Amino acid sequence: MAPGHTLVIPKEPQATIMDLSEESAAGIGRVLPCITRAACAAAGVQECNIIQNNGAGAGQEVMHVHFHVIPKSSEFGLRKQWTPRPLQDGEAEDILRIMQASIEQK
Repeated sequence: MAPGHTLVIPKEPQATIMDLSEESAAGIGRVLPCITRAACAAAGVQECNIIQNNGAGAGQEVMHVHFHVIPKSSEFGLRKQWTPRPLQDGEAEDILRIMQASIEQK
């Protein structure tokens, strides 16, 4: 996709980030900035995308956790196309309540 495009893959074999242990997630968090700087330096750019998909419906094609570090310039890299949907009245509050309940279950 771009010069310097790099995959960052945890050693723990899980399909999605939701299945990843806190230890492995923390490990990714520690190395991702360094690897991103290196990929951007190799491509000679200062900007990049970091992509991580979870599940086939979200675009995941390889069913193990991995992060794409994709250096970006005007000549190469990822071009995004979003399909936004406005929230209905009260929907944001409902979403927040469900997320908070999920976090509290942990």
